[in-house]
Amino acid sequence: MKKTSFKAVKHLPKKIRILMILVSLVCAGILITTIFNKVSAKTTSPKKQDESYVRTLILQKSNLEETVSATGNIESQDTSSVTSNVEAAIQDVFVQVGDTVEEGDVICTLDSSELQKKIEKARDSQSTNKETNQTNYDNALAAKDTAWNNYNSQKTTTDNAYTAYQKALSEYQVVENSITTQQNIFNSAQSNLQDKGITLNQKEGSCLAKGYQSDCSDATSSTEYTEYTTAKNDYDLANQEFETAKTNLDQAKSNSNYQELYNAMTSTKSAYDSANSQLSKLQETFSSADAKVSETYKTLTSTTSSASDLNDLLEQLENYTLKAKSSGKVTSLNATIGSKASGTIATIQNTNSLKMTFSIDEYDIQKIAVGMTARITSDAVDEELTGVVTQISPVATAGSQGSSSGFQVEVEITSSNSTLLIGMSAKVEILISSTDDVFTVPLDAIEEKEDGTSIIYVKNEKGEFVETEVTVGNKTDYYAEISGANIKEGIEVRASANEEEATVTDSNMNSFSESGGPAMSGNVIITESSGGAMPGGQGGRP
Repeated sequence: MKKTSFKAVKHLPKKIRILMILVSLVCAGILITTIFNKVSAKTTSPKKQDESYVRTLILQKSNLEETVSATGNIESQDTSSVTSNVEAAIQDVFVQVGDTVEEGDVICTLDSSELQKKIEKARDSQSTNKETNQTNYDNALAAKDTAWNNYNSQKTTTDNAYTAYQKALSEYQVVENSITTQQNIFNSAQSNLQDKGITLNQKEGSCLAKGYQSDCSDATSSTEYTEYTTAKNDYDLANQEFETAKTNLDQAKSNSNYQELYNAMTSTKSAYDSANSQLSKLQETFSSADAKVSETYKTLTSTTSSASDLNDLLEQLENYTLKAKSSGKVTSLNATIGSKASGTIATIQNTNSLKMTFSIDEYDIQKIAVGMTARITSDAVDEELTGVVTQISPVATAGSQGSSSGFQVEVEITSSNSTLLIGMSAKVEILISSTDDVFTVPLDAIEEKEDGTSIIYVKNEKGEFVETEVTVGNKTDYYAEISGANIKEGIEVRASANEEEATVTDSNMNSFSESGGPAMSGNVIITESSGGAMPGGQGGRP
C-alpha cells in the first residue's frame, strides 16, 4: 500500500482536511470510553472471599535433640611464640611463613660476635684460677697425708704405752690385794692413834686451864690429873699398836716387791698419759689438714667468680639462637637479616590440632558442661565436623554499660583430616540432650487439660480433628516427645492445639510464601515435619 506523506495531506483541499480531523477525534473518544468502562467493571466487580487452611504435620519418628548454637572462630590448640629478649642484629633466618617445623628447630640466629669475645676472656681467667686452686688442693692433700702418718705412728706408741700400763697395773693390783689385811690393820691403828692423840691434847688443855702443868704433874690429886693419866696411857698403847701394824705392813710389802710394782705402775701410767696427749694433738693436726683438703676441693670444683661469669655468658649465648618451642607451621614471621631482633619473632601453630572459641549468653551457659558433643560447620567448607567441649570460662566477659557479653567456651575439634583453616568463622551446635527414635510434635500442638492430662488433635477419617490423650516426655525449646495408645506413625496432627492459630487464609498464605514458605492455592492443608529445628510449615494436600 502506498504511503501518503504529510506533505501530500497539506496540499489537499481545506474541506477534506477538516473532515479527516473530525473522524480522528471521534475514533479517539470511542477508544477512551472503552478503556474506562473496562477499568470500572474490574474495580467494581465483587472480590472473591479468602479461603482458609489448617496447618498440620504427619507424625513420624525422629531424634529429639536440644542444642545450643553459637558462632566463633577456628584457632589452633597448640600455639607458641618465638621471642627475643636480646637486642642484637638478626644474622640468619632459616624458615619462612608456611614452613613446617619441629620443636627445637632453629628459626633464626643473632649476631653474637661481641659476646664471643667476652666468653673467650672469661675462659682465660677461669683457666688461671683453676691452676692456682689445683696447686692449693694438691698441697693440702700432701699435708693431710703427713698428718695421717704422724697420727698413726703416735697411735702405735700410745697403744704400746697403754699395754705396758695395763700390765703394771695388773701386777700391782695382785700384790695390793695380798696385803689388804695388813693395810686394813695399819689403817685402823693409824685412825685409833689419831683419835687418842686428840683426846690427850684435850686433857692437856684442861690441866693448863686449871693453872697446872700440861701433864698436871703438880696436881696429882686432882681429877684432871687422873683423866690426863688415863688419856696418856691410851695414847701410848695406840701408838704401840700403830708401830706394830706399820712394821707388819712394811714387812709384807717388802716380801712382795710392792714398792717396785707400785713405781712401775705409776711410771707406765705417766708414759701412757704423755703418749695419749701427743696423740690428741696429732689428731687435731690431722682434722685441720682434712678440713683444708675439703676447703680447697670445694674451691677447685665450685663456681668461682670467673666461672660464674663464664656460665652467665654461655647462658646468654643460648639466647642468640632462637628455636621453635613446639611443632607446627610458621604462621607469622618478623625477622629480616640485619634488622634488630625485638619482641615476637615468629608464631608457630599446630594446624592439625584445632579448636573453636565462641561466646554463650548467660541464659544458656548453665546447660553446657565440659565433655559435651558438638557439631561444627562453616560456609567455607562442605563438611560437618565433630568436637567436644573442653573449657568453659567461670567468669562472664564484661559488655557495654556493665552488661554481660557472654561466657567464653572452647570446643576441641576431634574430626581428623579437617579442611578448616585457622581464622575461619564457623557455627557450632552443642548437643545438650538427645532422645532417639521417638514421636515429636511442636509444643503448640499440645494442650494441657485442667485435670493435668495432655492432648493433641488428630485428624480422623471424616477430616475432623479429635482429641487424643498423650504422655509428654522430653522437651526442647520448640518440640516435645509424645507417646500414647493411639499414637502411631503416619497420623495427621494439627500443628497448634489452638484452632485459630492453626488456621491460615489466602492472604496469610501469600505472606507465608514471601517469608520463605511455598505459595498455595485451592483447598490445601499445610503440613509440618514432626522433628528438627524451629517449627515451619510445608505445603501438602489433605
